[in-house]
Amino acid sequence: MHIKYSEKTERRLQMIVKAMINLAVAGLGIWLAWKELGQFIFYEPVFWLIIALWGYLSISLFWVKWDEAAKKTTDEKIDDLIEKLDIFIAEIKLDREKERKGVSNNGE
Repeated sequence: MHIKYSEKTERRLQMIVKAMINLAVAGLGIWLAWKELGQFIFYEPVFWLIIALWGYLSISLFWVKWDEAAKKTTDEKIDDLIEKLDIFIAEIKLDREKERKGVSNNGE
């Protein structure tokens, strides 16, 4: 059974999956640094500075993209505009038909 989500929800779910993959890659990097360089890597301030900077930038980027995911895409905006134009054109056609019928009824 496939559940259909809105495009906004799908974009946000994709972001969450990407964030989880990003965390897994970071964890793998830390583990590899520990395996290759040993315990002393955790006592180096530069290591923690890099980790903190990476964390700050990742969280900042995540929140910016989270807000963007809530907004409509250009395609969605164009679809909404086309729908409004179709309604507007249909109203104009209906008004013209009413005018024609009104003129023909008054003329007869």
